[in-house]
Order: sequence, then structure tokens, then C-alpha cells
Amino acid sequence: MTGLTDMNGTDGMTQQVENPFWSFSLALYERPGVELACLRLQNKAAMDVNLALLCCWLGMRGVFLPKESLQHLIDQTEAWRQTVIGPIRDARIASKSVELPAEMNGRDAFREDLKQVELAAERMLQDMLYLMLNELPGKDGREADPGGLVRGNLSRYAGACKRRIDAGLRTAFETLAQESMTLA
Repeated sequence: MTGLTDMNGTDGMTQQVENPFWSFSLALYERPGVELACLRLQNKAAMDVNLALLCCWLGMRGVFLPKESLQHLIDQTEAWRQTVIGPIRDARIASKSVELPAEMNGRDAFREDLKQVELAAERMLQDMLYLMLNELPGKDGREADPGGLVRGNLSRYAGACKRRIDAGLRTAFETLAQESMTLA
């Protein structure tokens, strides 16, 4: 997720649902170290940032996400991530390194347009995830430590993705958990 804060309202491109998860994500992404933690999850562990942010948001709301629920969310959103968000992100990244004639000067504006389209696609993914919560089994963990719930949700998400939790992933999870706590 790149430059998440550039898209904090309606943009004219998509019909958006009332989504407190998106508001939480915007606030969390602004916290120190969160952007780097999210990029580590995305680029080093091939984990979806939006699902990681959902793990944080639900943990802070007292929800324990079982691995089966996480797997359901992964499965239901895979097509959108692979066929929409992925190609847009790939095009944005590729546009940075392709050589253009010296007299062409629109690359930065073009990349910014791609970034906004990518963010709109990610917002739509977050809206999908938010709407799926009505049918998703979760466990009441309101009596538990929210930070512990965030950490547990993130660990179960890594397990659902078949990722080994190494030091880098643990550090990213800890950053997300600590910074989520500041938003309580």
C-alpha cells in the first residue's frame, strides 16, 4: 500500500461504503514505522497489507480471528488482489525504471495517476473485507489485551499464508501492534 493517506475521501472513481476500517487504516499508516512494516509484509513476505491492517483493526475491537476465517478472507479476495491490484502496482513500479526520451516530462504525473488508481483499488478491497465481516465467524476477545489480539491475529494470518515468522516479520508485527495501541 503506497501513500495510503492520499485517498481519504470519495474520489469520484468508486462508490464507497461507510467503512471505519478504512479510517483506522489511514490513521495507522501515518504512525511512525508503519509504512516500512507494511512494505516489509508486502515485499518480503508476500502478505497483503490490507489483510494485515484488518487483523490490527479487529484485534483493537476485541475480535480474535481464527485461521479459518482468515483463510476465507484470503480466498474471497485473491482474485481482486491478483487481477486488479497486482497489475496496477506492477505498472506503477515498472513505470519508474523504463527509459523515456529526454523530452518527455509526464512520467511523474503518470505515476501519480497510477498510484491513485492503485489506492482506489485497495479501498475497494477494504470495502469488500469490511462487508464480509457480517458473515465471518470470529471470537469475542473483548476481555483480552487488544495488543495481544492484534499480535495473535497477525500470527494466524502469517500461518494462513504459510509464512514462517522470522525476525523481520516479528518486528513488522510488533510495530503494527504497538502503533495500533496508540489509536485506542
